[in-house]
Amino acid sequence: MPVLSVPFIVLLASWHRRADRTPGIERLPPHSPVFVQVFHEYDLIGVCLLVAAIALILVPLTLAKGVASSWDGSNIAMICCGFVCLILFVIW
Repeated sequence: MPVLSVPFIVLLASWHRRADRTPGIERLPPHSPVFVQVFHEYDLIGVCLLVAAIALILVPLTLAKGVASSWDGSNIAMICCGFVCLILFVIW
């Protein structure tokens, strides 16, 4: 991953330097506090709800041994909790 991301980082750094040297371009506003960035800009709660929903829906489906296997209560409970997390994500 680090090796593959080097060209992207170099490209972004060169664009940043070019933007600093170009006159007439407005500077970025100052950074907001970390709390605001995590909960409003990055939407940490929404990401967690979406990842939990996808995991809780797909894990029992992939662990199932096929159509002939018996579904026990834990598989059905995980799928139901996944759909609840998905609905909470849409509401969020």
